[in-house]
Amino acid sequence: MNMKNRIINIAFMCGMGLLALTTSCSDGDDEIKSVSYDRLFSPTNVQAKVQNKTNVNISWTAVREAEAYTIELFANDELEFTGSPVATYNEMTDNSYTINGLMGELNIQPASKL
Repeated sequence: MNMKNRIINIAFMCGMGLLALTTSCSDGDDEIKSVSYDRLFSPTNVQAKVQNKTNVNISWTAVREAEAYTIELFANDELEFTGSPVATYNEMTDNSYTINGLMGELNIQPASKL
């Protein structure tokens, strides 16, 4: 009886394996080859480097098809970006910008928009 159950189990497993192999393959037409979106994504690799204690250079990886960028500075250190920005820099076409003349010991959070 034990040998008979073993043979049935082996046959069942082989059948299930064969079934999985034949039904899991699909036609290559279902492959996604490109994706398009109706909006641009936010810049990545955003870096802020302090220069001469009162200047900050903000740089980022350019976004394909972006025509201009906006940087907003918020005077809080909680990364919430709520309320009104303390400064806004619009229509920048490069992927870096230096803000001059900031007050020392100021906690700011840059937020970028397209």
